[in-house]
Amino acid sequence: MITSKVEGLNFLKRKIKASNVHIPTFISKKVFYVKNNKKKFINQIIKKFKSDIIIRSSAYNEDNKNNSNAGLYLSKIVKFNQFNNIEKYLDIVIDVLLSKKDKIIIQQHITDINLSGVLFTREINKSTPYFVINYDTSKKTDLITSGKINPSIKHLYIYKETTKVPKQFKLLISIVKKLEKKLKYNDLDIEFAIKNKKLYIFQCRYLKQVKKNSYNFNAPLINLYKKIKKISFNPFLSGEKTIFSNMTDWNPAEMIGAKPKILSMSLYKTLITDEIWSIQRKNYGYKDVRPNKLMYNFLGSPYIDVKTDLNSFLPKNLNNKLSKKIINISINKLASKKELHDKVEFEIIETFYNFDTKKKLQNFLNKSETKEYCEKLLKLTNNIILNDNLLNKDINKINSLRNKIDEVNSKKISEIQKIYFIIDIAKEFGTLPFAGIARCAFISSSLLKTLRTLNILADDQYKNFFRNLSFLKNYNKKYSKKAFLKIYGHMRPSNYSISTFNYKENYKKYFGNKANFNIPKKAKQFSLTVQQEKEISSLIKKNKFNFRLKELLIFLKRSIYFREKAKIQLIYSIDKIFENLIRLGKEIKISREDLENLDIRTIINSYENLEFEKLKNIIKKSISINKNNYYKNQYIVLPDVIINEKDIYSFYKENSKGNFITQKKIDSNIILYTKKLNLNKLKNKIICIENADPGYDFIFNYNISGLITKYGGANSHMSIRCLEKDIPACIGVGENFFENLNYKKKIHLDCKNYIIRQLH
Repeated sequence: MITSKVEGLNFLKRKIKASNVHIPTFISKKVFYVKNNKKKFINQIIKKFKSDIIIRSSAYNEDNKNNSNAGLYLSKIVKFNQFNNIEKYLDIVIDVLLSKKDKIIIQQHITDINLSGVLFTREINKSTPYFVINYDTSKKTDLITSGKINPSIKHLYIYKETTKVPKQFKLLISIVKKLEKKLKYNDLDIEFAIKNKKLYIFQCRYLKQVKKNSYNFNAPLINLYKKIKKISFNPFLSGEKTIFSNMTDWNPAEMIGAKPKILSMSLYKTLITDEIWSIQRKNYGYKDVRPNKLMYNFLGSPYIDVKTDLNSFLPKNLNNKLSKKIINISINKLASKKELHDKVEFEIIETFYNFDTKKKLQNFLNKSETKEYCEKLLKLTNNIILNDNLLNKDINKINSLRNKIDEVNSKKISEIQKIYFIIDIAKEFGTLPFAGIARCAFISSSLLKTLRTLNILADDQYKNFFRNLSFLKNYNKKYSKKAFLKIYGHMRPSNYSISTFNYKENYKKYFGNKANFNIPKKAKQFSLTVQQEKEISSLIKKNKFNFRLKELLIFLKRSIYFREKAKIQLIYSIDKIFENLIRLGKEIKISREDLENLDIRTIINSYENLEFEKLKNIIKKSISINKNNYYKNQYIVLPDVIINEKDIYSFYKENSKGNFITQKKIDSNIILYTKKLNLNKLKNKIICIENADPGYDFIFNYNISGLITKYGGANSHMSIRCLEKDIPACIGVGENFFENLNYKKKIHLDCKNYIIRQLH
């Protein structure tokens, strides 16, 4: 048994005999001895070591089964040419060691390494069946364990039963498996380095025990392997292969979570990704890809079929040969740059004709191909901007959504019937028009960004454009509580979570005594100079657009404004579905927490079956099965981007670039939002939230200084809101970065230079 860091090193020294695995030379003494024999100990060090050393603690209350206390104590590297300073560094490390049982370790410091890192034999917080290797190739052996944010750190997951192990880690995995057997313990933390194909192990310690699971994951993973292999071949769409992503188009990881409950997943599929998304694309002049589904459920994780998605962005009637080439190039580019999977429309494929589209297409298409593709995209774009039957029709439809839902809700019919009709209305008058308005707003935002990139539009003008829209102007009015809740009471953090209270249910929690949103400083009126008008008009003419500048500006303003307003309207339909589900749950004695595990299709399918007791049994059985599946699925970790079926066994967690909002620079304390947080603590802090959805809008009530989200894109709700309110933010930093934030430290957020770093 390993009871301390010294014991861990002694264990490694005794048990590892392989010639190409090394435990760096070390000596150790009790702190009590060192304090009383300092000169003697220093002479012993000088005599023993002829190269750089590292002074490490070995406290009695760290690195054992009950406590790791990782990072609590110090270690110091001492260069060989600075051995005259050994006493100073010894004192620094010893100073925080208080027990007579504590020891000091002096160990050879290995330099000029190829890579260094830490291997965990499971995830930190749960008993998952993976080796997790966090490593870096910067040649700094202490970078991984220092706790510093470093985007160059790689995070490799390897399923324990697989033989698919990267060559450079085969020896490490082999040694760790032997250590598990010899220790008869599977929760280990191994610090290591690789230098010239030799493996160095610096430490072996226990991970704090967590609840074990007894599931066999081989069968579900084999089934998923076969499923991915099968559906990857689709001869009805252009392109040779597909890949899957949890943040491409409609961003499911952002909107419903990377491991959502089945109610969220099934509702998202029903309202959007089964057919509504493709109907909208067809209506706007894109390729009709029906009946292909956009989103799949892979063992509880939502994934977008990227080939289907990319096909839906092709203009209709584009010739098959060119379509195939465009899709293949786009897929291959994303496969080589997986970090762009949440920026497909910005970086991977052209989905409309922009001022710089022709220049981009010439990089991978020949002259005739570029000409044809540009002509089709131009025709599509002209139609979207000038056709009043598109944007105006969608705005009118979504503006009628509330009244249509309220009409259904007022009828004296069962909750099952109400849910059935509300879902139908939500699709026709909610998600379908919202998808159209969002398509127009994406085009508008992209055109504005291009004008800024071309230095036609100044940064301040770009910012003022959004600040003048101020879609939530109503927040700034002095509403009574009753009036405020009538308009916004249906909103909630995590739109698709029935267990999360909406504003009406938990008003005091979200807003205190009153909704007192600070009125933003009056923005300078957005306007163009005469010279800018000439330049943009010239661009419009040069690119053969059919609209004039005045028509373009109207389109830009209306589409972006109504996209944000439409989100609020859309959430109303989701809230009313939940409202009726909660009433139904009360009747049959099922909590709203359990309703999270109900597949909405169970309700839809039971619409014609109104036998009360039978339906109750069906619902309870469905909840029981889904709850069990959800619990099991929490132990299965999958990559953000799946290139092929083999990736489910060995993969890297991607580092996201994030989307920086405003040009501001601030230093501020950070805080993680949780349901139990006292919201008064948000004031003057950088707030960290999972998703960038509208339900989190209440945070602006607390004078926050900045915002960081795990998921989200450049056009996410919080991106627009922070731009509008001039609040520095980074939207969509990714899981790795977000999970490694230290909420006890300050953050330096420099949006202009795309920098986030933690301060001491």
